[in-house]
Amino acid sequence: MVNLIGIKTVGLTQVISTSVLIGLLVFLTLWSVSSIDKVQYIPFFPFGFRPVFSIAGFIFIYYGGMLTVTGLAEEVKRPRRNIPLGIILGLLITGLVYVAVISVIVGTR
Repeated sequence: MVNLIGIKTVGLTQVISTSVLIGLLVFLTLWSVSSIDKVQYIPFFPFGFRPVFSIAGFIFIYYGGMLTVTGLAEEVKRPRRNIPLGIILGLLITGLVYVAVISVIVGTR
């Protein structure tokens, strides 16, 4: 339905929905911090580092939306500047949100 109204409306809808979802994740993470039990983190890496990095790498691609960057490249103003900047900022923000959410999920009962 939003596509029928116009492309600018689609962009605005995506910005609003993404902002709301990130806001909810941040709110729920901050709200749950007081419920963290430090005992839940012991042992921290029971199977070593390898499973953590293999799953984190897989999830970051989807969590960060890296697959959609190539489809949007032709619609971006100043793509040589904005695409790398968007990827770097996206990975930083995604990394922070990912670590915060997973820390709360693991730490709460």
